[in-house]
Amino acid sequence: MGRALVALVIELCFAGSVARAHAGGLAPGCLPEGAKKLRPVAIRFNGLEPAKDVARFYGRLWNRSALPCRKVTLDGKQTLSEVLMAPEYRTTPGPYVAEMDALICQLNPRSCANGRLTARTLVVPDVRLKSHFPIWKSIPLDPGDAPDKDLEGVLVRHHVSLPEQADSQPEKIDRAAWLETIRKANIGFTRQLTETVSTEGGGRAKRPQLLVPVREYRATIELPAKIANMPGKKFGISDFTFDPDAPLAPSVHTNGTPVPAGPTSRFADVLRQISMPVKLPEAEGAPASILLADRGIDPECIFLHPDRDVPPDVLAAVGAGNSPCATAKHGTHVWGIIAGLVPNVMRGVAVIDRVAPDVETWDFDTHGPGEDFTFSDFVSGSVGRARVANFSFDFGQELTPAQQGSIVKLVKRTRSILYVVAADNQPTAYDHRDPLTLPVSLNGQENVIVVTALDEAGTGVWSKAARNSSETEDVVLVAAPGIGISSPCGDTRVGNLDGTSQATAFVSGAAALLVRDGLDDSLYIKRRLAYSADVLPDLLGGVAGGRLNIERALGSRHDKLCDFTDRGDGVACAPWTQGISMLGYESSTGFKPAQSVVLKDSSSDTWEVRGAATNLLRIARLPVRNDSSSADGFAVFYLERDESGPSRLRRRRVMTIEAFSDAVHHGPLVIQLEHAGTKKTFDLEDLGDFMRRVV
Repeated sequence: MGRALVALVIELCFAGSVARAHAGGLAPGCLPEGAKKLRPVAIRFNGLEPAKDVARFYGRLWNRSALPCRKVTLDGKQTLSEVLMAPEYRTTPGPYVAEMDALICQLNPRSCANGRLTARTLVVPDVRLKSHFPIWKSIPLDPGDAPDKDLEGVLVRHHVSLPEQADSQPEKIDRAAWLETIRKANIGFTRQLTETVSTEGGGRAKRPQLLVPVREYRATIELPAKIANMPGKKFGISDFTFDPDAPLAPSVHTNGTPVPAGPTSRFADVLRQISMPVKLPEAEGAPASILLADRGIDPECIFLHPDRDVPPDVLAAVGAGNSPCATAKHGTHVWGIIAGLVPNVMRGVAVIDRVAPDVETWDFDTHGPGEDFTFSDFVSGSVGRARVANFSFDFGQELTPAQQGSIVKLVKRTRSILYVVAADNQPTAYDHRDPLTLPVSLNGQENVIVVTALDEAGTGVWSKAARNSSETEDVVLVAAPGIGISSPCGDTRVGNLDGTSQATAFVSGAAALLVRDGLDDSLYIKRRLAYSADVLPDLLGGVAGGRLNIERALGSRHDKLCDFTDRGDGVACAPWTQGISMLGYESSTGFKPAQSVVLKDSSSDTWEVRGAATNLLRIARLPVRNDSSSADGFAVFYLERDESGPSRLRRRRVMTIEAFSDAVHHGPLVIQLEHAGTKKTFDLEDLGDFMRRVV
């Protein structure tokens, strides 16, 4: 017998000293027939060696006399492995492993001699596994791995196999297309995913990761309540979830208007608030595919199809304002703002010449537990196509630990998708250190942006919406219109609705326009939306970025990001479309990212921004309020990288220009950058010159 088989036989024999069959069990370790107080449990295996993981799991259940069992009889020359992997049984995935033989020997001790089966009728696990592909998983890369140059070779070395044919499809899968999907999932390998791992010396280090598609095996089985309630980690199996089968039923963030209202100019007004261009620039990239996960989606609603003509009688009813709008059709409202059209009333942000982007939908109200196609399948299967996902909902406290973990992993491992998340519809003050519910709690991920609603004037946060707890907090990045927004309600109705869901839809539509504009990286889209936003006095304490400004986000020449270098005049500005530039300086050994930034004058008065590594992302003029008056001022935004966690936005402070001028009146303004103790100083003529160059 191989070492793995011997080891498992020893483990099972030891466990067998305490395992006992209940009355009526087919064999020792089997779940008794007619057992009571059973609960359905969902199990999932998505490691690179699922067959071994499945055998280990069965062994854990056998040890607790809780393994569902059945009898099988082998026909003719049929082997046990053929039976257990056959479609009618689906007990184990391939390749067949020795660990499964060891388990079968324990279930059939009288039919097993020296590790070999001697009978044709056997007791086997009765678990029907179903295969699902793809599920995205991160695997550690070894030194020398270069997926950008030899992706197929890296996959082979790490034993990652792509499917030869699609599930339930006879034709072969295009391997080149799958390699391209993996490149897109890893954002073209331009930004390496890393995870913190333990080193041999007991320390911690960042190790590069590669996102790969794996096949997940699932089943729903009934187990005694005592076992069903166990945390999945108790089984000691990696890439495994074990959870009571429960539905996903999030709450939504929209409030209905008490009385019906006819069409108004409100939608046009809010588009002007967020600087929606009258004419969009020519497309630089492919149209975006948008994921919409929500409740109450009416895909047949006429207003969700801009290419269709709306009947005159429907338009007349909308104009009369006599059709009450039920908030139960929440997903329909959101879809309409992103990509719908109600003539003379509202136009979806991402609609161009009556052509809407592709919207893929998941309606939580029409899906329940135990289904073959799950929420994770919906999201995972869209990788490579979708760039934006609208999440205008909140799971609250209703999720089980395994469900929470699954959703967190799903978002982290689909980093090519920007998740646009609605803040709460209540005046909560967010602090990223406090416990927050999903999906708002994912705000620190590079591919998640949290949105709140503006008040009716568009200058502050809506009184019923969540916001940041302070000026230095960054859970909420952007605010968008959310009050009295004309929204499709399903069927042929339109109503005016309030909520952070409405605000989130505007941002999702804007993100889709950025994809069309050629921006194809979730982090850069997030940054573009945040740092091109309008900085307004009444938003400073509650929104880290500001009010959505679509025109500026789409590449207005007034928004540049600048590097300070040794060449020329010391300032080199890159357009937004090239992403976010790191502040630093060039040296003979390459680019040195700034570890501190100091604005100073000849009197040594300074204003310092310091972090592990610092990006000076934006300097914005804005009115600044103090105790006595309002004065012109500016804010510096920068990205602080925390080695122990995700990057977080920071805004150091807001100063009046008068106050800053007082600090630098002794001489010309200079900027000093520091890297590893080495300092570089760059002269700038005065504050006005500095502002002109950067802004």
